[in-house]
Amino acid sequence: MKSEAIRRNSLKIVVIGLLFVSAGRFPSLLGSLYVNLSALILAEDVVSEPQSLPSVCFRIPTPQPARLAEIHRFAELALLRCRDHPQASWLEAGTALALGDYPKAATSFRRSPRLGRLNVLAHHDRLVALSRANAFAEALEAWRSKPGLPLYLPAARDAVSVACLSLGNEDALTAALDLRPDDLYLNYELWKRSVRLGDTAGADTYLRRLTRFSISSINPADPRLFKWFSPAVRALVEQGVWDRECVLRVAEFLVWHHSDSAEVRDLVQELVKRYPDDPQFRSVLTEVGIRRRSAEVRATVPDHSSSNLGGLRRSNPEGDFIRHGSFEQWTRGVPEGWCIADMATGGIWNRGLFFIGPDDINCSEGRRCLRIMGFWLEDKTEKEPGRYGVWYGTSKANGDGIVVPHAESVVIELWYRTAGLPDGGVGVWLTDEVSSASFPHELRLPATHGEWRHHRSVLRNPGISPLHLRPMIRLWHPGAMWADGIRVVTSTKTGQAEAPK
Repeated sequence: MKSEAIRRNSLKIVVIGLLFVSAGRFPSLLGSLYVNLSALILAEDVVSEPQSLPSVCFRIPTPQPARLAEIHRFAELALLRCRDHPQASWLEAGTALALGDYPKAATSFRRSPRLGRLNVLAHHDRLVALSRANAFAEALEAWRSKPGLPLYLPAARDAVSVACLSLGNEDALTAALDLRPDDLYLNYELWKRSVRLGDTAGADTYLRRLTRFSISSINPADPRLFKWFSPAVRALVEQGVWDRECVLRVAEFLVWHHSDSAEVRDLVQELVKRYPDDPQFRSVLTEVGIRRRSAEVRATVPDHSSSNLGGLRRSNPEGDFIRHGSFEQWTRGVPEGWCIADMATGGIWNRGLFFIGPDDINCSEGRRCLRIMGFWLEDKTEKEPGRYGVWYGTSKANGDGIVVPHAESVVIELWYRTAGLPDGGVGVWLTDEVSSASFPHELRLPATHGEWRHHRSVLRNPGISPLHLRPMIRLWHPGAMWADGIRVVTSTKTGQAEAPK
């Protein structure tokens, strides 16, 4: 650590020395050097301090606010020497945006109109800055100025949607629907209008969007959209479009991902009043407070990687075939060492909406566990049941690494928890090579109704050849499940033999 700090500071001294040598003689070079030094600080912090991001649209790690402020100062110095430097302009505007100084970020983007033409990410950041600075008409106009450029980054798309909804005129609302065709508020308003006008086909279309909603419709990238989202949810519940189970799952998801939103907290409080005798809604409201307090603690206490958890994290016992069964490490929304198994996409399967992610509050051990939620699932008899989960390994070849020799047994155990699921709603799929009483294709687990439960089965290979396993944890119904500490070991390593249970 000390040698790294010496190297970093020495490099800064060299670059700063070059800046002073070139001062007043090569302003363009000076601007470039300032930008390069800022980029150096940013690049090192991206590796050493993963937090949020300078470009609020492009989700990569970013330094802490103090480091962002340092980078911002270097960008300002570069612009003093070379005002038209495009990288310096974006760096100044982007860091102001990441620091929450929206008026300054918007002013910076206005001062450098070339940025949007030079860099698509800079254009996205410009839209966010204008919307966040409440320059709604200007944000809408900036989006329309590039009709051939799609807003493929959700933060920019939703920021312009906020601008459109805030303007509120017919033209702006049409633009908002183009940006967010699955938006709950807009589709609810269109459904009401179609019903009022007697447009049966239109009403059916919008009702289908409200009941077969997408994840982006309940998980906006811009939290300001909750201003319109929350009233729409209340109306959907009051008019019976969403039943208790549907709104409960949405409320649980909102608290999981947006517990810091005042609109979400108020919505959950209203749902508790609507269902005063329902303990599950009260539990969701309690979780709001728990997650907020946990976020406050994390903001003041240094974060520790999972490798420094000591006794909190389960170590892999000897012979454990699962190397990432604690679900501590995640990359792009997927647990390390696992991949998504989505069999609810339509086609031969019934279509459904599921979501997977880490939960750092409702864990049985360590810092994180696996959480899967199902919101809705079609039930067409001519199609296979829809299901969704995670498969061990990142490819079929990786999964073939778990081999059970002939006549030998393995122990499969995990901690799991369910909510809103029937018995058998959670499955641990093992293999398609054999199925017998002593080694089934899949273990279908009983419901736990919110409690953590430990499952342990000893399964014997009944065949005459080695058996290849590739465990999969999956959800078969709308509801929620959590899993933690899954392991697969040979029974000789445990020294025990038990009947499957």
